[in-house]
Amino acid sequence: MTKLELTLSNYYSITIRQYCSSDFPSIQQLNTQEGWHSHPDRRIDVKLAWDHSNITYVATYHDEVIGYLRGFKDQYISLFICELIIS
Repeated sequence: MTKLELTLSNYYSITIRQYCSSDFPSIQQLNTQEGWHSHPDRRIDVKLAWDHSNITYVATYHDEVIGYLRGFKDQYISLFICELIIS
């Protein structure tokens, strides 16, 4: 699994890596905190969307998921970002 380590201007280090199924409860928690009530209510559909998207990344701080990006790409030009949350 490829990881990108970033050090922010406040010297916090975060990691960006590909999503894995064990991240899903944290993603649902972020959705709830954001007020996206349809996502937690449609847990199965949202999980299927994550499993079938070709762009899925999470940002972590001390192994805690603090953000994510989910999207689609056409393999040539375009990238469509469906969801982006950063705590």
